[in-house]
Amino acid sequence: MEDLNSRLNSLEAATMAEDLIDFDESARKLSEDRSLADRYDQQWVAVYGGEIAASAADMDELLRQLSEACVPASKAVIRFIERKERTLIL
Repeated sequence: MEDLNSRLNSLEAATMAEDLIDFDESARKLSEDRSLADRYDQQWVAVYGGEIAASAADMDELLRQLSEACVPASKAVIRFIERKERTLIL
């Protein structure tokens, strides 16, 4: 039984590591790809595994597209894209 628990823990750790790598690739895509603002201005964009998985004008439609594509929304990086940068007052 202890050997089985050890294998399960190793499997969970490997899965978590893969999820973190996917998240990192997706977050990097959103923060570094400047062409996204031109292509997806005023849209919600979901990135999964470093690739654009879905885009839509509203969140409900985006989530529907992710579901249809069998992409887990909980593992996708979702962001609203705006070409115009916001001015933050601190």
